[in-house]
Amino acid sequence: MPSTFRLVVGFESTSPAATPRVPDTNLRRRRLGAAAILGATFVTSYATHSMLIGDTWTGRETVLAIIGTLAMFGAIGFLIAGLLTPRTPHYSEVARPAA
Repeated sequence: MPSTFRLVVGFESTSPAATPRVPDTNLRRRRLGAAAILGATFVTSYATHSMLIGDTWTGRETVLAIIGTLAMFGAIGFLIAGLLTPRTPHYSEVARPAA
């Protein structure tokens, strides 16, 4: 919002840094869960690909290889993001005023 509009209308601006952020208590768990699901997808597609591969490479093996590769990189990315996400303290610790 342009500052002249705020001046004319009389809005007070609050900086985004001053507004309190509500912690997402499930973010770490969701990221690690996504990493586990993608890891299981990679292992399953790799095992299936290893059983199906023969002397020829068909479209089926190509699709399995693409799915497995994407799942592998996604699992690694979500695992790193989940491990780097800080643990959220319990609600009572968040709600307690700072002394």
